[in-house]
Amino acid sequence: MDIHYLLDDHKLKKILQSTYFALNPLNPKNCEDYYQEVFRENLKIITGMRVDSEITNQRDTHNINGELVRLKNKTERYDLICDDLDTLFELKQSGGISDEYRNQMFNYLDKSKYKYGIVVNFMKLNNKKCDNKKLCAQYEVYEKSHVKEIKDMFGEYYAIYKYKLLD
Repeated sequence: MDIHYLLDDHKLKKILQSTYFALNPLNPKNCEDYYQEVFRENLKIITGMRVDSEITNQRDTHNINGELVRLKNKTERYDLICDDLDTLFELKQSGGISDEYRNQMFNYLDKSKYKYGIVVNFMKLNNKKCDNKKLCAQYEVYEKSHVKEIKDMFGEYYAIYKYKLLD
């Protein structure tokens, strides 16, 4: 099974909207963590798959000789992962999905084994100016694509992944 299982018949949209409205989206006390727990539970119910949360990964990089360097006291935390779907989820609660959130997820995907990344935003609205048409959970689904090599001014090559927006 792959990510298309979630995208078919709008399963992911249904799970996200159900999660979003399970908690009152106008309640200013709601936080990303609350949505994460409900979303994880709903994913498990609908897919029957194991979904892990708050997975910590030690940050590392390579030195000028190409040797691995583990960065002390530097970790990344994946909000949710589902190995059966080969997917990493990055959850937010803000006014919208931004390049900052996308790039955070791409960085996680670059260093991980996962093929798909889904950035989710449980819209946080200002109650005084609430537009009920904007009450929704937003998401973008990306697939890790081919590796692109970039050459720097010193003639060194670096590989980065390209990402394809699926939904």
